[in-house]
Amino acid sequence: MPRSTLALGLAGAIVLILPASAGAAGVSVTGDAGQATPIPDGGSFQVRTMTPVLTPAFSEPEKRYTLIVTGPDGKSAGTDAVCASTSGAAPQTIRYAGNGAYGVRLVTWATDDVFCETTSTTQNFTLVIAASVSLTGPASPVFYRDPGGAPKNFSFSYDLNPGATAYQFTWAYGARFGAGGAITGEYPKEDFGERRQGGPTGKLESVVFPRAGVVSIVGAAEANDTRSPFSAPVTLKLIGPFDWSQTPGITGGTSAAPVIGGQVYEPGAIGKKVAVLLARGSGKFKALVTRTVPASRTISFKVKRPRGKYRLRYGFKGADLVAAGAWTQTLTVGRTSSRVGKPVRPGR
Repeated sequence: MPRSTLALGLAGAIVLILPASAGAAGVSVTGDAGQATPIPDGGSFQVRTMTPVLTPAFSEPEKRYTLIVTGPDGKSAGTDAVCASTSGAAPQTIRYAGNGAYGVRLVTWATDDVFCETTSTTQNFTLVIAASVSLTGPASPVFYRDPGGAPKNFSFSYDLNPGATAYQFTWAYGARFGAGGAITGEYPKEDFGERRQGGPTGKLESVVFPRAGVVSIVGAAEANDTRSPFSAPVTLKLIGPFDWSQTPGITGGTSAAPVIGGQVYEPGAIGKKVAVLLARGSGKFKALVTRTVPASRTISFKVKRPRGKYRLRYGFKGADLVAAGAWTQTLTVGRTSSRVGKPVRPGR
């Protein structure tokens, strides 16, 4: 290797080992994992943590300093140190004032002038806080309740944002979104819900939705009574099973020709057809009658058959918010009385 080339290589190595800024005053900030990272003069550093800790460092000649942190709202976001002694310098926790750039100004004096009127050195740094929450939920479409009416408990997972002291969750049917991903607007009471919870659980549990429909849920982290932007929404299409709020039973007629009536549970079935089939004993089902579900959701029909045991089967092909399904029950037609038995196989 030529001597000139070797000299250049050695010089480059010396620059890397002994940077020109060594020993100068500066600041370091805790990252998301809690590690302290120096910020170069005029440089910037981005974190998710909502409560980063800022630590000043000084070289031997520096006796006094001023350290001021300004949040994205233009207000102080720290415990300002003004013309303070470097011997008493301590870390300070930045107060979260929303996502954005936090300006850090460090001024130092090489003389111990309590009025800080001598020549000073100023450095400026930028700390960017980008707090966020990611929310995940069940696959969609999903039943919002079990057959028979029992509501389901839903669970959502979210990632923890460092420094957050609480998490806020909001959900609504037919949600509308505003600034920062927040759900905005007025909703009927049963169509809107929210919950604030502390602690690093990473789980939002026991959420109950009262009806079928399209619901969206968002989450945000909170610190210093200030929320981060809300997460991207998790939107679920909630559907109901085909079943009854009033189980079909005998509502009139005679023992030889009873009238069967019942009320379909889900309003989403209104305007759709329910096919009723009949089978004697263990025989094959044959079409009996088809009924369109009215606004009252009550359907009825007459069964005029000889005495004996039968099975009734109600078939539903499905609707936007109601799953297709079938529901079977027994029917006994007698000379002086008739009765409808318990369901053999509720549909889902």
